Amino acid sequence: MLLTENVGDFARIAADHLTRGGHHPGVLIALSSRFSRRPAGRPTLVAALLAVVGEPLDDRVVYLRRGEGA
Repeated sequence: MLLTENVGDFARIAADHLTRGGHHPGVLIALSSRFSRRPAGRPTLVAALLAVVGEPLDDRVVYLRRGEGA
C-alpha cells in the first residue's frame, strides 16, 4: 500500500486504475493539516496507521484521522 499526503494525484490515479479494471493494495492519505511531519508528530501518525491495521484496504483510498483511525 501507499502512504501519501498527495490527495490530488494519488486519489485520481487510484480511481483511474480501478476504472480500467486494475487493482491496488490501498492508498492511505495523511493530510499535512492533520499530521505534523516533524519528529514529534510521528507517534500520532503511527497511531493512525496502527488503527487501520487489519482493515481490508485493497482498492480503497483511506483518509487517516488523528486519534480514531480511518
